Amino acid sequence: MASLICSRQLFGWLFSKVYPGAVVFAILAAMSIQGSANLQTQWNIAGEFSNLPQEELIEWIKYSTKPDAAFAGAMPTMASVKLSALRPIVNHPHYEDAGLRSVHSLASSKQTFHGNGQ
Repeated sequence: MASLICSRQLFGWLFSKVYPGAVVFAILAAMSIQGSANLQTQWNIAGEFSNLPQEELIEWIKYSTKPDAAFAGAMPTMASVKLSALRPIVNHPHYEDAGLRSVHSLASSKQTFHGNGQ
């Protein structure tokens, strides 16, 4: 958009009277006014995210399982389990990304393991 506005072929008649930077600045200022109004509209939307089945799952995990119980599942759910229930999670191959698996196998094949902990 800015490159079109600064084109002397299209707006050469305007640039003989006004500096091109001033035109770009004026357009950006007008856009920021509208953007500010859009932000205010979005910030004024009062609402709360609610996923009752997942909340019930997290509560069940917190109160019905041992603290060292590990869980596997879909990544969005496991993120909630790790964050909210403070339980360990494991990656199940069904939910892994094949690209990440190949990178991990490449990295782990290059590591050297010493028996003495060094």
